[in-house]
Amino acid sequence: RFREDALQAMQLKDQGESSQVLLQTLLENGKELLGVRELALKLGMEEADRVSALQRLTAEGQIIQLSEDFYLHRQTLESFTKAVEGILSEYHTKYPLSGGMQKGELRKRLTDKLWIKNPKIVDLLLRYFTDHKVLRETDNKCSLPEFRVVFSEAHQVLRKRLEEKYLASGYEIPELDEVISGEKDKELMQQMAEALATEGVFKRLDAQHFMHRQHWDQAMDLLRQQVAQAGQITLAEFRDLLGTSRKYAVMILEYLDQQKITALVGDARVL
Repeated sequence: RFREDALQAMQLKDQGESSQVLLQTLLENGKELLGVRELALKLGMEEADRVSALQRLTAEGQIIQLSEDFYLHRQTLESFTKAVEGILSEYHTKYPLSGGMQKGELRKRLTDKLWIKNPKIVDLLLRYFTDHKVLRETDNKCSLPEFRVVFSEAHQVLRKRLEEKYLASGYEIPELDEVISGEKDKELMQQMAEALATEGVFKRLDAQHFMHRQHWDQAMDLLRQQVAQAGQITLAEFRDLLGTSRKYAVMILEYLDQQKITALVGDARVL
């Protein structure tokens, strides 16, 4: 097959149509996403001819450059664009209160849907889609650019109830599953917690632990005041300032360590 393609390319090149051969090859091998060197080898093109053809086709808008090594036929890009828009549209319909699909999940879904074997290509596509406003990425979540979380009257009732529970918990951070254990639609309440975190009403420590922003801000003020006075803060000092147990103080401090806000030096932490 490579030999036939190369012979055809050579014949058409003699007729001054090497760029059209390259264009057709990109279209026929869309999902394989051949690199420029593979294209040259497949078609038997000299480097100068390959570079000239790629530049011409890119300028004409018939192909799109994803990176230094990879190009896409416009029709292939359009089909990929429809695929990612379809995945995200379906997600928004199913999870109307979620700010977006986790990027890792979108990467996997797109890979499976398009049958792309090279993970590097999927990452290049996602970057292209983000740069060209096909999707919006916020805090490692992807959504359609026009998507917005909209709370219905029924949602507002659930929102208020969830907020009240977290306001009542104070610094004693409960597990989300525990908080919503009595709710009829637990999946919707999980979405609600994530939506409130995206909105900034909740502070998300991990998938199961949230704090109301009011309590989080108070905890951070107490921590900063102690560090300003003593230059550091110990776990015991932070626990006493919060008036809570060691378990919850550790949870907050370890999150701050992970986010590089604090650093553990000996038995104390510094900012």
